[in-house]
Amino acid sequence: EYFESCLDGTGMGQSLSMETRIARQIMKRSSKRHFAVIDAPLTANEQRFFDQEGIAVLPVSLNETFLPALSRSLAKPGSKA
Repeated sequence: EYFESCLDGTGMGQSLSMETRIARQIMKRSSKRHFAVIDAPLTANEQRFFDQEGIAVLPVSLNETFLPALSRSLAKPGSKA
C-alpha cells in the first residue's frame, strides 16, 4: 500500500523526490528483499527506481487479487500474523 501511494507518478520526475527518500529509509530498516504490488503500467521513473533499488514488481490487482489472497493466507490455522 505504501509504495502504491508513493509511486503514483507524482514527484517522481525529481532526481530525489520526498517519496523516494522515504521509500529508501524504510527499505534500509527492513528485510533485504522488497516487493511492490502494482496494477498499472509503470512510468519510466518508477521503473528506474525499482530497478535501482532491486524491488521486484508484482503486477497484480491489489484489491481484487493480492489482498484477498493475503487475507485467506493469514486466516489459515497456524499462520503468523
